[in-house]
Amino acid sequence: MSAMLDLRGAPLCLPALAVAAAVVHGYYLMGPRAHLNIRRLPMRLLRRWRWEMLLLAGALAACQGGPGGSSPPTPTQPAAPVSPTLAPPTPAAVSTPASGSACPEDPARWSLVPLSGPGGKPVQPPPQRIDPPCVYQGLWRDLATALFADYTRADVPPLADKKVEVPWYWDPGPEITRKVIGIYLSWGGYLFYDREGRKIDEILTIYTALPTGDPDYPVLVYLYRDSPGAAYIVQWGDTPEGPFSGRVTEIWPVRLEGGTVLRRVIPVLYHAGVHRWFLADGKGMLRRMHVVEADGSGLWEVLGVRGTTRSELGRIFGKKDYFPDRVDLKAYPMEKTLTFTP
Repeated sequence: MSAMLDLRGAPLCLPALAVAAAVVHGYYLMGPRAHLNIRRLPMRLLRRWRWEMLLLAGALAACQGGPGGSSPPTPTQPAAPVSPTLAPPTPAAVSTPASGSACPEDPARWSLVPLSGPGGKPVQPPPQRIDPPCVYQGLWRDLATALFADYTRADVPPLADKKVEVPWYWDPGPEITRKVIGIYLSWGGYLFYDREGRKIDEILTIYTALPTGDPDYPVLVYLYRDSPGAAYIVQWGDTPEGPFSGRVTEIWPVRLEGGTVLRRVIPVLYHAGVHRWFLADGKGMLRRMHVVEADGSGLWEVLGVRGTTRSELGRIFGKKDYFPDRVDLKAYPMEKTLTFTP
């Protein structure tokens, strides 16, 4: 038994242990029912030992500072000081929201944390992260519904036709312009395929979050949808029965100049009434699609929000992709090539 105990504090603990043992012995041999205890000693011996060992164990644990033997700091063992240096944010992984989660849905309880660009340099648009990070799990959930067109007609929220003015950072020139956008629910869309007709697994990056000043759509995020090696745009036509009853309607060849990754910048608005995120669009949003040298995965650590891919997002939230994994390029006439630049 002694081999299992830590007696490093024994010089201070032994008096307490002795007192505990004496209390147990005294109660059984000299207490008010001593005649019964002595007469029934063989029957009560194990019971006496049981209580004695519990009392001894409690005294020993108290001397050692509680279970595990971890003692609080003493003047000769100071606690480690808290460093004022801000550590890089730990990216929050994509996962399904926990059932009964206490994550606040009211954006009035959120805050926006300014971040620096790669290397600590200021960039445009300025990256900001939503705090608390659990908000992003709801955002990813709603993005999965939007990107895989998993809507029903009942998902159309109130104020769906309302327009919101937001900053747009991708127009040519140094000035930040403002665009009027609104949400939409799509049962179709388009994706990019490589030269062999294989579907490219989009890399998804939530770049920044901004306040809009609108009470119904108070928060905006910009989503990067990156397609490395894009060679064809495949258009999927929807039907009233849903995306899986649709078909490929058109295919256009794509030429990328100045880079190898085609980026789509997508505004996403938060609907304060139904507590959901919706894709948004507007007119005159120049460079909504442009070429970059590298996909957004290199920004995940800096932004503190870990991105994902289209296929992984669908797997996490149980969505089935209506776009085929491969298309027969020879089966569709291609009359024009679309050229994209940085």
